[in-house]
Amino acid sequence: MQQGYNKPHLLNYFSWGIVLTLLFVMPWHTQAQDEIGGPYTADSNTVLLMHFNGDLSNAADSTADGTAHGSIQYIQNSGLRSELGSAARIENGSPQDSSYITIPDTAALDLDGAWTIELWVNVFTFGESNDDWRRQPRIVNKPGDPWYQANYWIYLRGAPRNFWTGYREDVGDGSYMEVITPENLVEPGTWFHFAFIRDTTNNLVVQLLHRKNNDGSIERIFFGTTPFDPVTESPPTINDNPLYIGNSHAAGGGFFLDGFIDELRISTTVRNYDMPPVIKSVETLGNQTTGSDYSVSSDILTLGNTNISSATLHYRVNEGSWQQLSMAEDTAGYTASIPAQGQGDIVEYYVEATDNEGRSSLSPANATEDTTFYQFAIWQPETKTLHLSFEEGSGAPVDSSLYGNTVEVLNGEASYSDDAAAGNYSMSLSDSTWLSIDSPFLTSDRSRTELWFKADSIIGGRRLITSSASPWYNTNTQIWFTSTSIKAGGYFPESSAGYVEATLDSGVFANEWYHAIYQVMEDSIMFELRDASDELIQRKFTSHGGTNPVQASQPLAIGNSPVDAHRYSGLVDEVKMYNYPTDTTFTTDIADQPGELPRRVALDQNYPNPFNPTTTISYKLPQATQVTLSVYDMLGRKVRTLVDTRKSAGAHTVQFEANGMASGMYLYRLEAEGVSKTRKMMLMK
Repeated sequence: MQQGYNKPHLLNYFSWGIVLTLLFVMPWHTQAQDEIGGPYTADSNTVLLMHFNGDLSNAADSTADGTAHGSIQYIQNSGLRSELGSAARIENGSPQDSSYITIPDTAALDLDGAWTIELWVNVFTFGESNDDWRRQPRIVNKPGDPWYQANYWIYLRGAPRNFWTGYREDVGDGSYMEVITPENLVEPGTWFHFAFIRDTTNNLVVQLLHRKNNDGSIERIFFGTTPFDPVTESPPTINDNPLYIGNSHAAGGGFFLDGFIDELRISTTVRNYDMPPVIKSVETLGNQTTGSDYSVSSDILTLGNTNISSATLHYRVNEGSWQQLSMAEDTAGYTASIPAQGQGDIVEYYVEATDNEGRSSLSPANATEDTTFYQFAIWQPETKTLHLSFEEGSGAPVDSSLYGNTVEVLNGEASYSDDAAAGNYSMSLSDSTWLSIDSPFLTSDRSRTELWFKADSIIGGRRLITSSASPWYNTNTQIWFTSTSIKAGGYFPESSAGYVEATLDSGVFANEWYHAIYQVMEDSIMFELRDASDELIQRKFTSHGGTNPVQASQPLAIGNSPVDAHRYSGLVDEVKMYNYPTDTTFTTDIADQPGELPRRVALDQNYPNPFNPTTTISYKLPQATQVTLSVYDMLGRKVRTLVDTRKSAGAHTVQFEANGMASGMYLYRLEAEGVSKTRKMMLMK
């Protein structure tokens, strides 16, 4: 049985007379709580215990002593309690130091059940840029193959100045089970104590973080949990690599710790710490309608020998004053209902739980510190939730939808262009400027997103539009580029398949207008690309099995994502979003519906593209006419004539074989009814 988790009361084991005697001589709790920070002694659950008192000896019998790499010193007056002795100073003040400690692999260090990893750490310096050798110092890491598929880790991210604890699941698509502290928490030269716990009884990953203050007191500054799947049990990925202290793996780059470490203990049990209640989950509501209350349920439990004394739902409307509702315990956990609100209102909420010893916790864990709340909006179903036409021509773009969302131009000023897909103006975005819209109305289970774009260049990873949750790559809606094409999709957390996305085979080219349309329907997503004449180039469907996308919690970004490397450069126009799919009747090929004639001459993108050596070119004619279809090199020289005859109205295709031609970019041009249309294609041998 794991220590400290709801052990049976003494009355179950002793007669009344013995109990009355024991109550006067024993503490009330059946097991004393562990003291924060040691010094510890090895017991039957200890698989690693290092005091760093002048060497790297290990007090646990089941694993070996440590091996020093680079410069490891042992400092007596490190700022911790004197009874802890010396601490290990791992020196990585310069990129040439390359200092760290390894522990040889044993079965005991391959953690797959319940565990507690405890240690003190004091980070002297860390990097904030991607080229710094200390940008993500790995404090403890049991790397996998590849190294980032780790059995477990504790590390610091330099740029956001926060700590991460977690492991990689060995099921499904290998998700990461992580608990992350708030940002801007780490101060160099400060001692922090970790307790990183995997609790297989309550299916939780726990991070308990304390700080040693200047007056010598030890203060709990963070308590966070992440639940894992009780069915699969989210097992960690086991490997036969050494345990690294102060680095991630032998190659190292970017992950060196420069600082102190002390009193490292790894145990195959859940240690009994002084911990507040665990708010395991809170019901996150999607956008709601008017006319009825909004019920919120929460799964709350305690660790150790305490009970829940109260659960409270805090909520506010349109950033007004906070209201409190007492949550009643029922079959769903603890539940309360927020009263019905009006059209256009925005409701924020968080849950607070208190145990019978007066300890409290919040969900989100840092709700009152950095105003991170759960949120939903009161909207009207089947409406357009965003429309940016950019017809203002100057100043910040204006949303003409029912919701009038505020649009911010980030990292620059609004720049308009008279090269527009519709109307008189489009918006010009650059590598440094993008649009941001912080609104809960722009996330939906079923939706349509569309925009016109004309890129300066096609660079893989650049985002046209992104609606993200946390972490940022969990997206509700996203359209972005591959190196030659374009894709759309979101992350569906209820699907074991992970990402649901559609990647088009048709290439896209710089300096050409395209119309991209992405829909999330009942059973699938649909993504289509249209040309400058709004003629269909390609449409793809991907099943999502009836699951719902994650609800976005970060502002909608147009021309970027929360990662700055994803900035788009080019024009955008007619950005529209709907909280429902507006069209669910499609044909899956690129021809018009049977029996219908095209409205105008259209030349489709060849498929496949790039190609070797054969590709198909399709075109459409609204009436019978003389047609010429030719291929040119990039110097404008004609290299092949594919069609030179009269053709009937409708859709046509021609096979082009590029035998004997050199690899490279080519143009193909259609001339019909006095109209000339040109596209690019890539031959790759």
